[in-house]
Amino acid sequence: MRDVTRATFTNSTGATGDITLANAGNAFAGTIAFTGNDVNINDSTPMVLAESLASGNLNLTNATSITQTGKLTVGGNTTASVTSGDIVLGNAGNAFAGSVGLSATNATLTDSTALMFGATTLTGTLAAVSGGNITQNAPVSVAGNTTLTADGFDITLADPANDFLSVGFGGANDVTITDANAISLNGGSISGDLSIVANADGVSTGSITDNGPLTVLGDAVFAAGLGDVTLDAGNDFSAVGVSSARNVVVNDINALALNNFNIAGTLGVTTSGAITGPGALVVGGALFMQTVREGGANDTTLAPLGCRASSMAKALL
Repeated sequence: MRDVTRATFTNSTGATGDITLANAGNAFAGTIAFTGNDVNINDSTPMVLAESLASGNLNLTNATSITQTGKLTVGGNTTASVTSGDIVLGNAGNAFAGSVGLSATNATLTDSTALMFGATTLTGTLAAVSGGNITQNAPVSVAGNTTLTADGFDITLADPANDFLSVGFGGANDVTITDANAISLNGGSISGDLSIVANADGVSTGSITDNGPLTVLGDAVFAAGLGDVTLDAGNDFSAVGVSSARNVVVNDINALALNNFNIAGTLGVTTSGAITGPGALVVGGALFMQTVREGGANDTTLAPLGCRASSMAKALL
């Protein structure tokens, strides 16, 4: 059973003085609470944080896990590192004023204010919830699934060195995601625009794919460079464009407007509603558009589209 003894550290000058307990042999069996300016704590046992304040920067280091029982308030930048284990800082009252950098297996992070990621490397999954915009000032690498939630706010993770396996959205306004190579989209709801860039390193040929349905009320734009774009998971887009890709497949459960497409290979579009313009289509290979009718007359209208393709087929089913 875990010792419930609590370790409380308060600098004699309050939140204006530093707390440095960085010895790798530290072992705090109970919860840790602190009040100081810059705070640096290393704990060789699982670290459990009670309600705490760092008016400056916060640095946390642990071998197995970092969790909390009370909210954290940090006026500067936060770094949290776990050698082999998880970081779970999901308290709804957390307030990280500066950037948050994470190194661990899996990480769960909640920030009641806007959330800015610092350099982050996770070998497992990431779940982040923000009460404001989600941004970054350094690359984020996540080997497992990533879920981002910023209801009513924007998500902008546009660093070309980002490396996500897959990303899903619990809710957001405008979303911009850039990835160094391939990226998969796990679905979610976006009330504004969506921009996804893959293969930002300029040499990768990975694809943009989807694992679950996306709902995007604004414009959705995808750029895969030399890779494919395959979005066939029952999505609901308002309008879609592809600025660069090889082959492209887009499925939509309702009507769909096509914005600009510039692709080297084939384009296939299937909807359950009308397909309309007014974007310009530049398609190096075959162009196929299919509208599936259910009890009504849906149609495919290319005019006034500017369209250039090696061949074209249109089907109404």
